[in-house]
Amino acid sequence: MPLVKIDLYPGRSPGQKREVAAAITQVFVEKLGSDPRDVMVIFNDTPAHDWFAAGEPMQPPAKS
Repeated sequence: MPLVKIDLYPGRSPGQKREVAAAITQVFVEKLGSDPRDVMVIFNDTPAHDWFAAGEPMQPPAKS
């Protein structure tokens, strides 16, 4: 069973996540022959203040 975990800043809609999960599932089906019912995609919305690199807080992407 393929399991894809995606960590990202909060703010994506359920519809956006659904589209991404469907696209990821389709790649596993097409490229690896996975049964779509076996592909699991988990989104972890993690606030920007909980992201660190090299011990330093990361900045969220600038909004355009």
